[in-house]
Amino acid sequence: MSQRGRPITYRCSFCGKGQGEVERLIAGPNAVYICDGCVRLCYEVIEGETRPAHPRGLPQR
Repeated sequence: MSQRGRPITYRCSFCGKGQGEVERLIAGPNAVYICDGCVRLCYEVIEGETRPAHPRGLPQR
């Protein structure tokens, strides 16, 4: 609860969704939060960057 008696709503610092709109909200330092959806998106971006552009053994055109 805040000092005024209203509950505090935490939000993802990346997409802005509130804690009631996401499955999980992970707290970081300095009141920064990231939701499960943004973590998933970041994982997909990183995973895409680490895959080879051409499978091994196939010639490039």
